[in-house]
Amino acid sequence: MGRKLASAGNVNRAASAAKAAGRIGRESEDVANATADVEKLKKQFDELEDEYKAKIEKQREPISPDKLQLEEVIIKPKKADIGITQVALVWMPPGA
Repeated sequence: MGRKLASAGNVNRAASAAKAAGRIGRESEDVANATADVEKLKKQFDELEDEYKAKIEKQREPISPDKLQLEEVIIKPKKADIGITQVALVWMPPGA
């Protein structure tokens, strides 16, 4: 006689193998998605690095007073902000 092909053990092993195959398929898909994400992040990193280098180079340019944009701001002194720290008397003889 032969073995039973549809035994409970064989059915369980087949189901486990099918689950494992499905898991492998999902994991392969996850790896592909992760690889795409890595490539996208590398591209974004390179763009940010180029922007950073351009800003650094701009900062290294010498600063010319002609290029500065100055704005006049009038600040009125307050009595509370004025302090006398020293009083001195200076005398110079005539003709000196």
